[in-house]
Amino acid sequence: MFISTGISLLGAQAGGVLWTPADITTQIWYDASDVSTITETGGRLSIWGDKSGNSRNASGGNGADYNLAQINGLNVLQFSNTSADWLNTDLNWMASAKYSITAMCTRNNSGANYMTGRQSGATNGLFHIGWDNNSTFRMAHFSSPAQVDLSVPSYTTEVPIMYTGYNRTTVGKGIRYFAPTGYLSTTLSNTTDLASDTFATIGNFGNGIWWGGKMCEIVMTNNSVASSVLEQIEGYMAWKWGQESSLPVTHPYYSAPPYV
Repeated sequence: MFISTGISLLGAQAGGVLWTPADITTQIWYDASDVSTITETGGRLSIWGDKSGNSRNASGGNGADYNLAQINGLNVLQFSNTSADWLNTDLNWMASAKYSITAMCTRNNSGANYMTGRQSGATNGLFHIGWDNNSTFRMAHFSSPAQVDLSVPSYTTEVPIMYTGYNRTTVGKGIRYFAPTGYLSTTLSNTTDLASDTFATIGNFGNGIWWGGKMCEIVMTNNSVASSVLEQIEGYMAWKWGQESSLPVTHPYYSAPPYV
């Protein structure tokens, strides 16, 4: 089966081919650049197909605008920071599990922007990740001390941001944040797992907090992913969406994307 990656680099390196998340086990993989995963009518998306093979398609809600904007020549989803745009998704698999989530996105305002939440509002055990305010990026479970906060530069212009959030056995919870202004990271030694999350959304945190900006790609795993695998996901995504300059010089894929 052919899987579109959207990476513009062609050819091989040392006889290999470009690495993609298809080379690992993923639990969710949403890719706005892959038109075969998009169900839309009149430019409005109704289903965002899951490329992981687990059929965890994002759907329902009010959908999102598609193909109104691009990043690095690739289609993205556009969210309006209103109740007009959001999708349902499935995070049941995250209960009592280690996980990672890497995403490429933008935000178009200085307010709170959460990628995932619960449409009916905040409840204990809910996983959420995104900007809690203009200069705080947060990953949390709504159960102390599971919250991880990272101070980031305040919003001034809409630029692509890549982030990785994780809960790993060896190091606990953490955030890795890649932006044109530089790379930032933080960790929390607590490794408490998510208790349950039977229903979640993309683009809607509840309590009137909606996503404003673009969503490009989201890759999630449900194991204690090795650092080398997280770096492969980050390298793949950064080069695909034209944001490789946001990788720190110490990143193994600063100079070239991952190959297999």
